[in-house]
Amino acid sequence: MDEAKRKAKEAHVSGHDGTTLLECQLLLVVTMVSYALWKCAASRFPSMVAPTKSAVIFDFAILCVPFLVAVATTRIAHTIGVLLLLIAAVAALPRRKPPKSRKTPNPTGSTSHWPFLVTVRATLQVVTACIILMVDFKVFPSRFAKTETYGTSLMDLGVGMFVFTGGIVAGPRIKTSSVDRRAAVANLGKSIRASVVVLALGIVRMVLTKSVNYQEHISEYGVHWNFFVTLGLIPVLISAAQVVAPQINLALLGGIIMLAYTVALRMTSLESFILYAPRTGIVSMNREGICSLFGYLTIYLVAAAIGVRLHSYAQRGLQKHLPTVIVRLSLLSVLLYGLTVGLQDVFSIQVSRRMANVSYATWVLAGCTAQVAGSAAVDFLFGSEHVPILYKAVNRNQLAVFLLANVITGLINMSIDTLTVPDVPATLIVGCYMLFVGSVAVLLDKMNVTLKL
Repeated sequence: MDEAKRKAKEAHVSGHDGTTLLECQLLLVVTMVSYALWKCAASRFPSMVAPTKSAVIFDFAILCVPFLVAVATTRIAHTIGVLLLLIAAVAALPRRKPPKSRKTPNPTGSTSHWPFLVTVRATLQVVTACIILMVDFKVFPSRFAKTETYGTSLMDLGVGMFVFTGGIVAGPRIKTSSVDRRAAVANLGKSIRASVVVLALGIVRMVLTKSVNYQEHISEYGVHWNFFVTLGLIPVLISAAQVVAPQINLALLGGIIMLAYTVALRMTSLESFILYAPRTGIVSMNREGICSLFGYLTIYLVAAAIGVRLHSYAQRGLQKHLPTVIVRLSLLSVLLYGLTVGLQDVFSIQVSRRMANVSYATWVLAGCTAQVAGSAAVDFLFGSEHVPILYKAVNRNQLAVFLLANVITGLINMSIDTLTVPDVPATLIVGCYMLFVGSVAVLLDKMNVTLKL
């Protein structure tokens, strides 16, 4: 990439302060209301649930386009209002009987196949796929881009949500593998083998980025570190901790890690080191990635504890306990949002994705639990007998879809000067790219292909 173009793109995504907690949450509400509209429409048009080309377009139009429009226009409340009106209009249509061959899925199996968790995980992928490319165009509001040091933004929340969704699905497996030290040691070996591929992807990404002079935001993770490295290390570190303390409570372990990290940030020079130290050695060069691991570990562990609790409900009949799940997660979300505000206003601990500090962790957990509660509420109100084809496919190959989105984002950035593209063409480019990524996911699912990266 041309040096001047690279510097311009790096400047475009640097130095931002973010937006409000409310605006971030409202953007997530757009995805929840879109899901509710899809559920309502699926009950009126059962043929749209079948795995056909028209169903993919149907899913894309309802589940992806509203979020894309809300971000591009920043008219979030207007988008939510239009979606609610559409729900009311569709609900007024006569309900049609679904095909007799279609059976209601049993949501008592693996957590990754519960309808509302499929929705949460796939929604994250849709949001991520959209914003990792859209941020490189000027149509993307700068306040939604990753913050430089302190603040809250859509992209900051998305990073944490990625970790959360991994944890909530892995929770039951982690709990099962920690019954004793022998099982924990065996699980550590499995975690290392599983993480090798993800870590390799991180190394490949770093090498390719350097070799083609691709734009980098060094203060995100460091010079050599990237999000793939973080994703690869989290399961290994948790498995290693379970070897030392096999039966420790997951949420308690997360709390201990965050308490120690917060004390280190507040009582030592660690915060200054992360923010201001010269990049003279391998550790200081990658200090953001290394230190933020503590925050992401906390998010993952608390999410895993929630996953364990959901699994216990599932064993007793998840559908029967769905109202309890919704109420408890909603209350937890309110509590965590209150804690986030208190940490900022009373203790002056501003949210920092760069450090993944305690207020960042509580904010991410608040947003994620609200998203899970909202998706579960939609299933409770509209039924869980249908899952969008697009969501099911994306959920099946989550990491592969994330990798594909990253590769295409890189190719587009190398092919055109994204900063000079007008708003409408830029939005259309992002929309076509999202449709392509989603179509590939659906094609893989239709071919019964699961890429275990």
